[in-house]
Amino acid sequence: MNQQNGKLEILRRFYEPRTMFQKRHYTWWQNTIFLLVFAFIAAFSAVVFMAQPKNYRQSIERSLFYYTKNTDDPRFQKAVASGTFKNGKFTYAGKKRFVKHKDFILGINLTDTEVKKSHPQAGLVFTKSDIVLYAKNGRSKKYDLGKVEFKYANNFQIKNKNLKKEIENSLLVSNKSSYLQSIMANWFFGFIYRILLIWLIFILVIRSVIRHQNRDESLVNLFGFLANASAIPVILMTIVGMFYFNSLILIGLFVIFLLINVLASWHVTKFQDGLVKLKE
Repeated sequence: MNQQNGKLEILRRFYEPRTMFQKRHYTWWQNTIFLLVFAFIAAFSAVVFMAQPKNYRQSIERSLFYYTKNTDDPRFQKAVASGTFKNGKFTYAGKKRFVKHKDFILGINLTDTEVKKSHPQAGLVFTKSDIVLYAKNGRSKKYDLGKVEFKYANNFQIKNKNLKKEIENSLLVSNKSSYLQSIMANWFFGFIYRILLIWLIFILVIRSVIRHQNRDESLVNLFGFLANASAIPVILMTIVGMFYFNSLILIGLFVIFLLINVLASWHVTKFQDGLVKLKE
C-alpha cells in the first residue's frame, strides 16, 4: 500500500497544480532527460501517423511531384518502353536520351558529368540499376548538383505510360525505413528546439511574476516546474498526432494545455512554496 501511495505521489507532480510547482527541484541532467523523453514521445506520434499506407503514399507523391510531372513526355516514354526490365535491372540499348524541359532534365543512362553540363535546376535519370533524382544545391556559391538514388521496384513496368506511378511505387518500396527514420529524427530534434523556445518564453514570464514578489528562482527549478507541467500536454499532443498530424496545430495544443497547467498552479500556489489556496 505504501508503495502504491509512493507511486501516486510521484505522478501527482504531473497533474496536481500544487505538487506540480512544489516538486520542481530537479538537476539539469534530470531536466534534460525529461526533455529527451518528451521529444521521443512526440516523434513517435509522427512515425505512427506517417507510417500509415495512405499517408506514406501521399507524402511520397508530394515529394516526387516536381520530378515526375514531366514523365508523360512521349519521347521519354517511347525510349523507356523500348528497353527491357528484368531482375530489377533496366537495360536500354539505344543512344543516351536527353530531354530538357526548361531547367529540368529527363534522361536515360546519363552520367553525373553529362547532366551537369547543361546546368539544370533538377533532373530525373534512369540508369541500369537506379532511378536518380538531381537537384541544384542552393546553398553552394558555385553550381553544384546533389542527387538521390533508389532502386526500381521488382514489378516496375517500363511500358506503363503512367511512369509517374511506377517511380512512386519504387520509392515507396525502397525508402520506407530511411523515410521513417528521417521523420523520427526531424520531429525529435524539431520538438526539442520548439519546446526549449516555448519553455524560455514561459520562464521569462514566470520569473517576472516571481520577482514582483521580491523573490528569485533559479532557472533549473523553473525548467523543472515546466517539465512537470508539460507531461500531460505532451501526451495529449501525441495522441492527437497519431490521428491528425499537423506540426503547427500540435504545438498549438501543447502551448494551450501547458498554459492551463501553469495558470492552475499559479492560482493555487502563487508560485510560492507551501502556499495553498484555502477553500471558501
